[in-house]
Amino acid sequence: MLRYLFLISLFLPLTMTAQEYLGKTRAELRTELHKYTTTSGKAQILTETDSTLVISPKDDAIRPVTYIYSLDKKGKCIYEKIITTCKECFEESLQLVLSKNQYEWKKINENQYVSKYDAHVLLELPPDDNLYYLTIFPMNWTRELYELMLKN
Repeated sequence: MLRYLFLISLFLPLTMTAQEYLGKTRAELRTELHKYTTTSGKAQILTETDSTLVISPKDDAIRPVTYIYSLDKKGKCIYEKIITTCKECFEESLQLVLSKNQYEWKKINENQYVSKYDAHVLLELPPDDNLYYLTIFPMNWTRELYELMLKN
């Protein structure tokens, strides 16, 4: 039984969902992230600066996944970054993001995915296979630019 609880706890940090915080205010983010840190069952640290909110594990020996939410001058989330130090954690984080059906992700090259047009979101992966992070940006593209990205 303890083995199963341990295995389940390995995946708890991955239950944070990406792309749902884009455009939220600092106060909205702080509330959501504080709720996550207190209910995830994992020891998480929420730190803030003028331009970021960061959730990181207190002990990264089990699942070293850090979530960074960058804010603009108005205090709105302009991008999300998920950073990890292991390939398996990176792959699981990527699959969690791509599994969000409401975005209908489409791969446009080796390092980028675009959401459906109406969602206006870009997912960017590192160019180096030895780096383990992904970044999610809101986009303000036109229909023409979107169609052009899909053709390449």
